[in-house]
This record gives sequence, C-alpha cells and structure tokens, in this order.
Amino acid sequence: MVLWLLSLWQSSEVARLTFRLAIVPFLLVWCVLTIAFERTSYFSSVASPMANLVGLGAAAFTLLAGSRRVEGLLHCRDWFWISGGMALYFGTSAALSPLSALLVEEAPQLVIRAYEVKSVLDVLAFLAIARGVTCPVET
Repeated sequence: MVLWLLSLWQSSEVARLTFRLAIVPFLLVWCVLTIAFERTSYFSSVASPMANLVGLGAAAFTLLAGSRRVEGLLHCRDWFWISGGMALYFGTSAALSPLSALLVEEAPQLVIRAYEVKSVLDVLAFLAIARGVTCPVET
C-alpha cells in the first residue's frame, strides 16, 4: 500500500510505473524470505528489515524528487510531511529488528532503550504524517 500511495505523488510516468511494478516482486521476495529464513517466534532479521528498507527508499525518493520540482513553500505540501514521516518511521524500523536480534542475549537493557527511542521517533513520524494529512491538497 505504501508503494502504491507513493506512486501517486511521482511526477514522472517512469517513476510512477516503477513504484507500481515493484509491488509484486516485493511481495514475492518478502514471502520467500519469511518462509525460508525467518524464525517467526524471534526478531525478524531478513524479511522485515528488507521491507523497511524498501519503504525507506521509496519515501526518500518521493521526498527528494518532489523537493526538486516544487515551487513555493515545502512545508505546505502534503507529500513533504507524509513522505518525511514515512522515511523516519521506516529508517528506524529497518535498524531495530537486526539490532534487537544481535543484542537481546548480551544487553537486553540496551534493546529496551532502543525500543524506547524508537517509540519517541515513531510519535514524531506519525505527527509529521498527521501534519501532511491536514495540508490542503494540490489541484
């Protein structure tokens, strides 16, 4: 759904089509990684970080590509706040599962602290997304 949403904000037809065509291969790779490599009772070390990296890349691309073509103020654009919030959310999520899997045995307090920091960053990300939702839509 994130790839489809972000495809709607792409200015070029090639970027829009690329985002949409990436959905099916992404789902296939995610399923294969989940079935072949994941222990579902433990922290995700492959499939979830891969999904978060794809979301981060798509959100960052949307943010940068939109910033290049914008006329006027950036902070008045819905795509700016939403893709920025998504980049923050997916960026922190991409690092958390592998970090947790590595450190849970040796330093569980550090894992707890990482989840606390991520929670604060998630609140900031969702506030940015909420700000974007309240922006007037471009026509």
